[in-house]
Amino acid sequence: MIRTYAARRIVVNQFPTFAVRFNETLLLPWRLTAMAAELAACICLFEARTAVVSAWYTDANGAGSFLDATSETAEGYRTLTGALAVTIVGTFVSIAIFLSAGLLRNEAHNMVQCVRHTVSSILLFMVWYYNWHPIRAWHIWIWFTMVPLLVEVLLAVRLYRRGTYIF
Repeated sequence: MIRTYAARRIVVNQFPTFAVRFNETLLLPWRLTAMAAELAACICLFEARTAVVSAWYTDANGAGSFLDATSETAEGYRTLTGALAVTIVGTFVSIAIFLSAGLLRNEAHNMVQCVRHTVSSILLFMVWYYNWHPIRAWHIWIWFTMVPLLVEVLLAVRLYRRGTYIF
């Protein structure tokens, strides 16, 4: 009769698996945290959009007017609000695709999305903190929300059409 000891089984089971399962242990929590940070950055910038716009747009008398629809200030306000709205919608679409769990096993895709959400949240926080020009929010939206979101949607559609997208 072969006898096994509990101490040997515990030692064998204490092998760290984060190196083997990099996607599950590091990338997925990082991606969730980065998506939450991106939404937090959008909310902070949305709440402070008046101050960001006032720092850049002023009328002839020196004060920005949000009431006059033809003024530069109102245009900058609408520009920043539009950029933030489409960024929030894009992040929610990305969250919906993430929660459908069809692309979770693709490590390269998860790595790109982690970096994308992280860079986007850092840049949106910088727009908020340093009062950058509101047009920078559109640049962030194009390169760090729209392009990767299109890639993610096209990848999901491709996997769905092939029959390998698992809900």
